[in-house]
Amino acid sequence: MIRMVPIVAMALLISSAPHAVDVEAGDVLARMEQAHQGLHDLKATFVHVREAPLFEEKIESRGELFFREPESLLLRYADPDSNVVLISDGILWLYYPSLRQAHRYEVEPESSLPGLFLALQGKLEGIEERFRVAAEEGEREQGYATEVLLLYPLEGTVLAEEVEMIRLVIRKSDSLPVRTEFREVTGDRTRFDFFDLQKNPGFGSDTFQFVPPEGTEVFEVEGERW
Repeated sequence: MIRMVPIVAMALLISSAPHAVDVEAGDVLARMEQAHQGLHDLKATFVHVREAPLFEEKIESRGELFFREPESLLLRYADPDSNVVLISDGILWLYYPSLRQAHRYEVEPESSLPGLFLALQGKLEGIEERFRVAAEEGEREQGYATEVLLLYPLEGTVLAEEVEMIRLVIRKSDSLPVRTEFREVTGDRTRFDFFDLQKNPGFGSDTFQFVPPEGTEVFEVEGERW
């Protein structure tokens, strides 16, 4: 879980990249933007799998996901650990109850991390400035026809130092996410599969707030921005 977080929460630096979206991918992005009109909140369950072939290691975790526009995202792990990842109001919190530790980072305003993670096109303005974007036909998954976006970080961005490609699998019917996969330069892979998606379920006002519990050691990570 700890090693996964920098990949999921990596800040994306802007660079010049005209014509970085191919025609087919552009059509997919346009459909996504149309389908996500009126989407304000999203709730789902997820299965997170991390594979490290070099060490023949595979780690699986489960939990719940909460999203609220414009850029609030909560991953609440339940099995095997009760860790928390929260991005809200320009701050990234990583909370590890078993270690009694919380790490706090600032998030670059232009990073659009939750939108990228959930393939929400309305939150991905300027995607062509950070990625070369391609599309491919998806297979039928979870009973839905899907389509796939492939995001290749452009040279000069921070993410390019860590990730070769991000693969976003979305449902054709409503452009909601089925899977997000990160393929790292080390050969490791991090995959999130999403289930039981609920559009605009409504959340309490405190859903995206975090106050470290008493006795938690808080690390303010200075000089680094995700």
